[in-house]
Amino acid sequence: MAPVRSWLRTHGTLAAAVLLGLAVTVPYALMAWSDFMAARDPSRIDGDFGRGLGGLAMGGGAEHPSVALYITAAIEAFVVIMVLIALGRVSLRLEDARGPAIALFSLLGAVALSFAIASLFGDQSTPGSAVGAVSGVVCLGVVALLAAPATADDFLEKERARIRADVDRKALR
Repeated sequence: MAPVRSWLRTHGTLAAAVLLGLAVTVPYALMAWSDFMAARDPSRIDGDFGRGLGGLAMGGGAEHPSVALYITAAIEAFVVIMVLIALGRVSLRLEDARGPAIALFSLLGAVALSFAIASLFGDQSTPGSAVGAVSGVVCLGVVALLAAPATADDFLEKERARIRADVDRKALR
């Protein structure tokens, strides 16, 4: 039990950030899958779908909801892939991974919260509005964990180990 406590003390904020980041990708992955499946079977598309598309409705989304759903699913899948890449790089503690992950989760949190707040206080509140609000708050929690001094120390220690390994490798030549 002591090695686990020691590992959590050393890497706790980083592990929490990665786990929360993975948890926040689940709704996006499910939405992408759901939108992709609905685009394949137009009978599953809600009749009011075109009204909620925003900019896509102006580009013909209301007349061709399958195309709009494919575009939406592609965007959601892209976000999931970006988050998974960022989390993979952060979990490996690569030296240039923390800043872009903070920027990505800040952007996701701001977008999710702004859409959720607009939907919650607008005319068309949906159950997805609450999911968006929770998702936005979790994204901002990931940002706080990644920006925490303990996470910075964890990355710094990994960088020091890389430098020591490089020095040792050069000394053996």
